[in-house]
Amino acid sequence: MNADQQTLLDRSSHIRTGGIPHRTLHDLRRSVGTNHARAGASTKLIAGLLGNTAEITARVYVQLASDDLRRLSDLNAQNLLPAPQS
Repeated sequence: MNADQQTLLDRSSHIRTGGIPHRTLHDLRRSVGTNHARAGASTKLIAGLLGNTAEITARVYVQLASDDLRRLSDLNAQNLLPAPQS
């Protein structure tokens, strides 16, 4: 094992011991896309930030949680349906 491999092994061991979950750069990209979508950024804007086409961004990186979709559906229903009478 060379010095670089040993350094990576040592770092990996420290991360596991410290309880830090494993994350990849791809995980970070997905989180950035999702967080921007939740904040209301357009797919085109997010695509530019991530260096992708809008289609790829919409399909891959913008992964909205089901709670976000439910909240959006509820807001849409409020706008379509008359307010309940008291």
